[in-house]
Amino acid sequence: MEKKIIRLLQYRRHELMNQLQIIQGYMQINKLELAIDKIGKIVEDYEQERRLFNLDIPKFTWWLFTFSLDKNLFPLKYEILNFSQGIEHLDHTILSKSKEMIEQLCNSVNHKQISEGKVKLIEREENMTIQIELLGDFSLLQKRQFNVKTVSYTIENNKITATHSVALHKKV
Repeated sequence: MEKKIIRLLQYRRHELMNQLQIIQGYMQINKLELAIDKIGKIVEDYEQERRLFNLDIPKFTWWLFTFSLDKNLFPLKYEILNFSQGIEHLDHTILSKSKEMIEQLCNSVNHKQISEGKVKLIEREENMTIQIELLGDFSLLQKRQFNVKTVSYTIENNKITATHSVALHKKV
């Protein structure tokens, strides 16, 4: 476990250093607007991370952070929308459903076609939607929609999306 934590910290440090070097490069060539945009993107990424931590779903968070390290596949980003409180009671459900959806999506394409993935958690009144998008070159796949159990899938030119809703059952 310690080695995995060290690998994760090394990966995150490497990513941050890459971003800082890009900003430094923009500044050296007097592209201040690009540098400011890049800083804004970094701030937004850390805001998303804060939102993820505030959901209090440690198993799911660990899976997101170590996905690329474990599978050595593609980067998996995330976006947290509209949550007003923690959902720790759904940690296992969100993790298992997300893993199932990723597996189904990955089984429908060649892994080399995938450039990145994104997981969105969206709170809508009494429900939460898990949406997973894979981006890449899927131009040879036929555009279509289909359902597998409680998950709906959509295939378009450069994106495959899986969507599933979960009842929040807010704690009293």
